[in-house]
Amino acid sequence: MQLAISGPFRALRHKNYRYYWFGQAISVIGSWMQNMAMQWLALELTNSALLLSIVTAIEQVPVMILSLFAGEILDRKQKKRVILITQILLLFFAFVLFLITYTDVVQYWHLVVLALMRRVVTTFDNPARQSYMIILVGKEDLPNAVGLNSMIFNLAKIIGPAVASLVISTVGIEMCF
Repeated sequence: MQLAISGPFRALRHKNYRYYWFGQAISVIGSWMQNMAMQWLALELTNSALLLSIVTAIEQVPVMILSLFAGEILDRKQKKRVILITQILLLFFAFVLFLITYTDVVQYWHLVVLALMRRVVTTFDNPARQSYMIILVGKEDLPNAVGLNSMIFNLAKIIGPAVASLVISTVGIEMCF
């Protein structure tokens, strides 16, 4: 059953895309919360702008290397399965970050390793999500779905860090993970 939605939100008339879109919004906001919290935590642990920038820069290495091959690899895989696996891995990494921060055993090297691992996974997750949209909405609504997805990413860059700052200041940094 499709809703009678038209205009700039017409891709949301597809039930499965609506589920995907709202879930994606929550996931991307959470990712930006984690990014900000990891950077804040790196600065708290080291009091070094250089070491903070290393945590941030290390995330770009997998993108530079693996993104060249990710699309080709993903073309041979079931997109839904890849998305499920990558989301489970990202949930696991978030739980590890929460646990080591909550128990106060977190060290700088943990952040470096987890930042690298998170980015390896998202290097495969992002193109899998992009290529999965056509399955959810078809060719006719694909441009609109891509636009709505871009809207989520851009709004999440604002909302995620803002929510993270509120969470850090009220209940603690571990809750961002």
